[in-house]
Order: sequence, then C-alpha cells, then structure tokens
Amino acid sequence: MAIAGTISLTCLSASHPAITAGTISGGGTAPELTCAVLEQPSSGSSTIAWNDGSHSAYTYSTALGPGTSGTQVLTVTGTVASGTFTGDGLLITVVFANADLTACDSPGGLTSRSGPATLLLS
Repeated sequence: MAIAGTISLTCLSASHPAITAGTISGGGTAPELTCAVLEQPSSGSSTIAWNDGSHSAYTYSTALGPGTSGTQVLTVTGTVASGTFTGDGLLITVVFANADLTACDSPGGLTSRSGPATLLLS
C-alpha cells in the first residue's frame, strides 16, 4: 500500500525575505497500513523545499490528538538539522477537518485527509 502527502506553506521571514513559500513532500509504502497505524506517534526526517531554491532538513516526531468540533490535530515537533534555518526549532500543526476514520472500515478505505497547516520556526 502506498501513502503520499504534501504540505504547502506560505511564509513570511524577516531573516530570509526571499522565502515566501515552501513545500514538504513525503511518502512511502507499507504492507499493512491501517488507520490505527496512522494514529500512532512516529519520528523521522524530512526536508522543506523553499521557493528560493534552498532547503531545510529536519528531524521530527509526531502526535495526533483530538481538536475542536470533531477535528484531529497532527503536531510535528523537531529541529532543523541542516540548510536554511539550521538550529531552529520546528513546530507544524495540521488540522484535519475530515477526521471520520470510519471510512477505514469501508471497502474503498480512507483515501485522503486534508486541512490547514501552520509552520513555526524559532
């Protein structure tokens, strides 16, 4: 089973004014990916590609918890290990509006999740 995701960012940086947008892309495969697996904490590394051609490589850990009005909130915390913003702490929050995981038990399964994302580097 394949899984893929993209987070698109709009940015404002006083220290790097040429950076106005960024993209985080990821994916992989898992032989037995289930919704229960999606709800488990994870850790790893990824890269943000900035619109000026630079990159920020970071390590992270995740947590998924309940939000307001039936949403779920994915929290990603980490540190920029190399590239632009090296040494900065990283906090990404994604609010999943379509948090109905009962789709996992349907024949078609859960095909997507989406919601607004916020990135804070400090």
